[in-house]
Amino acid sequence: MTEPAKQELRGLSQRNIYIALAIGLVVSGFLIYRTFDYEAFTAIRWSNELLLFLGLSLLLMVIRHFLYMYRVWLVTGKQMRFRQAFESIVMWEFASAATPGIVGGAAVAMFILNKEKISMGKSTGSVMLITFMDNLFFIVAAIVLFALVGLESMFAISEGCGEEMNLPILGYIGGIQYIFLLGISFSALLSSLLVWGLLGNPRALKLLLLNITKWKLFSRWREKAKEVGDDIIVTSKEFRGKKIGFWLRVFVVTTLAWSCKYLVVNALITAFGDVNAWDQVVIMSRMLVLWLVMLIPLTPGSSGLAELTFLALMCSYVDAGLAGTITFLWRMLTYYPYLILGALLMPRWLARVYNRKRKSRFSLK
Repeated sequence: MTEPAKQELRGLSQRNIYIALAIGLVVSGFLIYRTFDYEAFTAIRWSNELLLFLGLSLLLMVIRHFLYMYRVWLVTGKQMRFRQAFESIVMWEFASAATPGIVGGAAVAMFILNKEKISMGKSTGSVMLITFMDNLFFIVAAIVLFALVGLESMFAISEGCGEEMNLPILGYIGGIQYIFLLGISFSALLSSLLVWGLLGNPRALKLLLLNITKWKLFSRWREKAKEVGDDIIVTSKEFRGKKIGFWLRVFVVTTLAWSCKYLVVNALITAFGDVNAWDQVVIMSRMLVLWLVMLIPLTPGSSGLAELTFLALMCSYVDAGLAGTITFLWRMLTYYPYLILGALLMPRWLARVYNRKRKSRFSLK
């Protein structure tokens, strides 16, 4: 996995960062320009309660980062020091922030862990286990929240707030429920295959993947299928025999980490609006939908798509005159910090893991 991962890490160039920043800032600027209402802004009461919820939204992001650190420390066999775990998560999140949708991530993460002196087998196994747990959380949360709030509320089908905000473009973001259904079906299939491979028969799963890629339609992915099959065999050896307590602990940490990420929006909207307990559940269910849409590989870090979809799903819970501003604050809390911090950290991280002097530009030579 080292060479493909290196190629992906090379793709985290300054150009990608500038593109992600430019798209995100242009879309955010457009949304603020079209929705900003000076009277609504001056009417904000900067009370202790508002500041408390703004502080809570920031605290939730910090807690989430430390939960991710604990998870990667746990699944790698408790081999990582604090600094290694901290920088690994920053670099992993940076890879996701600077690459389109699901493109960034797994291969880069394996490379990062391996450069932190975690064996390639354990690095591969750790990333595959984390991916499996993320998918499992998504499936469980989707089923529970859909059962609680229903189709209309979860997908904001009849909201129609685009016209009120003078943003008819929001009307074109339709059919999200179909994207969601496709996504959860794919996640369920992927999770089932991983369970079969990790705890059942990894060699049989590898053979299945190779047989599928014999078909002309999928032949271009044959080498990748062989690589994934090998990774699953390695991962199975790493984690087979782990006690139930290990699996439960990793899943609980995964659930808490993702919940913190979603609750950032709950805290942010509560700071500027009046939402009840039921609204909080609906908002969280819509964040689940938003996360799936952001996996569509269109722009680095889903810049543009994320902001528009956020506004389309959350417009009924924010003041029309503050909609663009709140959308920008959400990205300022959850996206830009990792993009900027990762860009600043990468030269130093590369210098440390390769034992050389730091360079000003990204390089793996």
